[in-house]
Amino acid sequence: MIPRVAYGPLFLIILFCLAMAGLFGSAANLLDGIGTAGDVAIIVLSLAGIALLVLTTTMCNLPGRSFPMALGDMLAPYCCGCANLTMLYIFFIAAFWFVRASILSLGGLKHGRGWCQAGWLLMYAGAEVVERPSQPLPPRYVTAGSIFCTKCGGQLAPDGVATGPDGQGLVPAVRCTRCNQRFTSVTPPADAPAPPPPLEFDDP
Repeated sequence: MIPRVAYGPLFLIILFCLAMAGLFGSAANLLDGIGTAGDVAIIVLSLAGIALLVLTTTMCNLPGRSFPMALGDMLAPYCCGCANLTMLYIFFIAAFWFVRASILSLGGLKHGRGWCQAGWLLMYAGAEVVERPSQPLPPRYVTAGSIFCTKCGGQLAPDGVATGPDGQGLVPAVRCTRCNQRFTSVTPPADAPAPPPPLEFDDP
């Protein structure tokens, strides 16, 4: 029996194998002197497909959850009890999510990896995970549990403690790994909805 979460990595492996098969098959025809313009086109498409696969996997990796396993999580609700029946349709759904992630990754070349990860997290976990409080926070403050910089979209990392927003007490501090901006991690305003706890992913 195939674990439900394995359909994501399996789909990506199949894509990679198809691209490599087309690449080596067409290259062999060209080396044997029987290649055509179609073989050249297949080689170009295969190389482009491999590059897109690597780019998407790299850009959409989330902290604690790799892109292949996250894709598998998204496919799990669509699985039925029979693996043979599931494989008749599950890869079409996987292709839909992969195309969306690929478009997001291409946009990430311009806007940065943090922007791409935030978009993928929105698709993966839903709007309630990345939704900001209804009231703005003071400058240089982020909501407790935030993982992305509000300035550039980079990933936040723990950076000791800082003085609280009221000037008293100590609260956790974080620093952006991209723009090096330091933030104080605080809870949202009292009349704003409390943010959900940080995602706790299983180890990939």
